[in-house]
Amino acid sequence: MVSILGYCWVFQAFFGVYDGHGGRRAADFVAEKLGQKIVDLMLKSEKEDCEIEQAVKAGYLETDKEFLEQVKS
Repeated sequence: MVSILGYCWVFQAFFGVYDGHGGRRAADFVAEKLGQKIVDLMLKSEKEDCEIEQAVKAGYLETDKEFLEQVKS
């Protein structure tokens, strides 16, 4: 769970079902990392609208990249 109180998107919610089609390890990694990654990207946004859509897209891409890098090592 990620605390977002005090930000412009405080009344937003993020839900995900990580089905593990990439394996249990992938599902666990995404469940642990994705929400925080999206919040971190939103916090970095300097715009009033917080760029929520962009943060979600970038969060998915960065989480995927990090998982693939972890699997390769």
